[in-house]
Amino acid sequence: MAHQINGGIVSKPTPRVVDFTSSTASIGVELEMIITNLPDCKDHFKLFEEAFIPLTSELFPNKSFPRSEEPFQIKDDFSIIPGPRFPRARRVEVATPVMTGDGSQFSYHSIIPKMCTTITSTLPMDASIEFNHTTALQVHIGVGDGNTYCLRDLKRICKAIIIFEDHMDTLHPNCRNPPDNANPNLLRRCCASFRLKLLSDTKRLDAIDKQQNAAGLVMLMNSCVGMRDLPKYYKYNLRSLEKFGTVEFRQAVGTVRSEVIVGWIETVIRFVSAAVGTEDEVYKRWAEGGAIGDEDYERFGAPLISVDRDIDSWWGVRNFGDA
Repeated sequence: MAHQINGGIVSKPTPRVVDFTSSTASIGVELEMIITNLPDCKDHFKLFEEAFIPLTSELFPNKSFPRSEEPFQIKDDFSIIPGPRFPRARRVEVATPVMTGDGSQFSYHSIIPKMCTTITSTLPMDASIEFNHTTALQVHIGVGDGNTYCLRDLKRICKAIIIFEDHMDTLHPNCRNPPDNANPNLLRRCCASFRLKLLSDTKRLDAIDKQQNAAGLVMLMNSCVGMRDLPKYYKYNLRSLEKFGTVEFRQAVGTVRSEVIVGWIETVIRFVSAAVGTEDEVYKRWAEGGAIGDEDYERFGAPLISVDRDIDSWWGVRNFGDA
């Protein structure tokens, strides 16, 4: 793989128009969690780092890595707020190496279940893994093969976000859908960004079309006023393009249920694939009020979870009373 989502860029991705599919995508996952009841003498970072050594050896036999470039990065994240329910908790984020959508050993279908098993089998008996409204499952989607999105494809992804953002919200529990004026877990809507919130969908698409480069799209979709370091905290984060050549989907709630993580990755890949494969004239028609058919929602991955299902149960969300 030509670049890493964690551990630094190996080579600068090259923009190109892509026939984007599951098998050509590059995928990275960052999973945030809370560890409770771990003895004070236990270094939780070292505990997880050692636990992932066998999986790293399986994926990269006979290869050693500096600690800062280990394929599975174990990190702290101050956006994780344990809250009063977990007074002696530890914050942990596990980030994967770049994964693929093909049938290789680097496929997310193979790595994610092994990652979840490693996490759940690592802790001492009395310790536990917990999640709340601040713990996220963040998925990076890249083009793969050392490439990154061309401007046309990025514009189409941005247009898909404008058209489908509210509908995609229905795939997530309420704890990951905070109101725009009350954002305890730093999840901002792109449609409510400083430069877009007062515009109609048609005007928003016009603003996207006027951008001359990826940096302009980032400032348009992830704009923020008065909060210097917070623009990346949008549900759809384009700022990851600058470092990794990826679009980051930040809205999902943390879980160690591998089938849920895999299912969400597949939904996100479908969304990106449909976004870059939809003609600009279609987005314009939808923005002007044209009907979006059931087959279009299906193509973008929206019906993966029906709106009449118990979304909290699907994600495994329990009562986040300290939210």
